[in-house]
Amino acid sequence: MGGVTGPPLATRYAAHLRYLCLFTVVMFGASLISAFSTPRGDHFLPAVSGGLLAAGLLADVFLVLLVHRAAALLSEAVPWTMGAVLTFPYGTPVFAWLLARRLGLGGKVIGPASETKD
Repeated sequence: MGGVTGPPLATRYAAHLRYLCLFTVVMFGASLISAFSTPRGDHFLPAVSGGLLAAGLLADVFLVLLVHRAAALLSEAVPWTMGAVLTFPYGTPVFAWLLARRLGLGGKVIGPASETKD
């Protein structure tokens, strides 16, 4: 993953957050591009655009759930989840990317997944 350190569970959550964040952004971007490139009288591209938007929204819901589970490792689930929900749908990838970066930089993991060697 390049630069991702920390416990294996935190590393795995950081990778999943990044991948789902990129997928969500691509779905929203493709939806907007296909919506604005629709010629008059075409019935196929609006359906494709709606499908891409629905896929992006569904991925964003799963992204909020993943943000909640990953932030629970840092015992900061409520602030991260509230931020992701309040900025839904377009700000959620930003919160996910920042949380993945924090997990990847080795934030202090609290709970049963902690692998501290003090």
